[in-house]
Amino acid sequence: MPVAVDLHAGNRHDLKAAGSIVRAVPKQKSLTADRGYDSQSFRKNLRQRHIQPLIPRRQCQKRFKHRLPSPVTYRQRWKVERCFAWLEKFKRLVTRYERQSRLYKAFWQLGCVMLLLEKLTG
Repeated sequence: MPVAVDLHAGNRHDLKAAGSIVRAVPKQKSLTADRGYDSQSFRKNLRQRHIQPLIPRRQCQKRFKHRLPSPVTYRQRWKVERCFAWLEKFKRLVTRYERQSRLYKAFWQLGCVMLLLEKLTG
């Protein structure tokens, strides 16, 4: 289930927008992300917050071995992709129709609430 939702411009890098999401992750937990979040400073920031980073290395980095984090823990990444698939059943989230970003973000939050209610009552 979603922990937090945040909205940023489409031309902004994921690392610059990740700060607000990281603040929503409970301490003593792990954060699973894709290769777009691979950065030494981001990993260091997570470790300072007592969050274990589960991020595979980018292929362009020659000095590190090209491997995923522990396959047992990174296997949980499918839960993130599944959540996005569940949210895509709401047409307003797939294609942005709203001009105001606060309305679009509100629809994302409403979609998350609907997923949580479905999980609780289903």
